[in-house]
Amino acid sequence: MPFDVYKSRVKIVRDEAVVKQWIEDHSFKTEYNCLNVPEPKKLANRDEVTAHFRSVHLPSIIKPIETCMMGGAAAKQVSLARLAARGSHRVGRNSRFRCNWRPC
Repeated sequence: MPFDVYKSRVKIVRDEAVVKQWIEDHSFKTEYNCLNVPEPKKLANRDEVTAHFRSVHLPSIIKPIETCMMGGAAAKQVSLARLAARGSHRVGRNSRFRCNWRPC
């Protein structure tokens, strides 16, 4: 397309209301789409996403347990102070770690 033809198709608008509307229509906007829900839902910010996740998805993903067992290598990477605050624990023979969790 020749430049003169392109230039003839360009409109210059100086009306503030029209310019403002064009900027709003073409500006960047972040939306979060909810997945795994019966009806589509869009959220505007991360706080809404966090609240939605905690109310809808969290109960089906994270469940309380009574006991857990892990090997010595994994147990060394876990903070014993944090486990002690959550429930009773003991370090047994053969470098195995056993903790008895209490449901929250």
